[in-house]
Amino acid sequence: MNNKVKFFLTVAVSLLLLTTFVMGNSLVAHDYLHGRGGAATLAVRWAVVIAIPLAMISGYLIARHRFFIWSNFHGTSCEDKAPPQPSEPRKSRDELRMEYKQKRKQHKADRREAIKEYIDIVMVPFLDDDKSLDMLFENIRHWNLSDDEQFMPVPLNPSHRLSSFDIRHFVWNIGERLGWSGVKRAEFAKYCFPVAMKDLEVETIRRTLKQSPENQFTIKIDEPGPKGDCPWRTDAAA
Repeated sequence: MNNKVKFFLTVAVSLLLLTTFVMGNSLVAHDYLHGRGGAATLAVRWAVVIAIPLAMISGYLIARHRFFIWSNFHGTSCEDKAPPQPSEPRKSRDELRMEYKQKRKQHKADRREAIKEYIDIVMVPFLDDDKSLDMLFENIRHWNLSDDEQFMPVPLNPSHRLSSFDIRHFVWNIGERLGWSGVKRAEFAKYCFPVAMKDLEVETIRRTLKQSPENQFTIKIDEPGPKGDCPWRTDAAA
């Protein structure tokens, strides 16, 4: 109940009480002056005139009291509620663009680190030194940005020869995270490991990227999660 409603109710009740009292007094005074009714009748009429305003005042006060108790019970008061606090200002389009760019940048950085970690875990037994590992990572980064074939072939450790199926699985796992097409994956395998893949055509590599003949591979196919996440299984190479 706001202040305007309470004000009008108070005025209305006051006017009604005043009208009732004035009319009652006028009637009693009129009867008294004209000799109508005895003393007992006049007393009763005076009691009625006084009782009606008292009853109305009492009813009004009781109603206000009940409303006050009910309002407090529900966590409000008879007074107006406090105005709602203004919500946080809406972000501008420039701010939203900046947030999107930052998230994209962070996502790329996380993916890059995950791929580098995967290379270290899976390919260390098959590459001679850290230089070869770094070269492989740079080839992946370069191939992800363009289709330029001018990158350095990565030499494999002859004592731990990787099968062509291992290379296909490795390239499939990387390409799946980077969104490479089948042809782009096959071409990377062919250009980055030319010695190991010399007897295979690009189309053959593309069609057999996920083939896993028993006992002919070490690196496993590592399917990404339902959201295309980058983390790898710890048993990707076994």
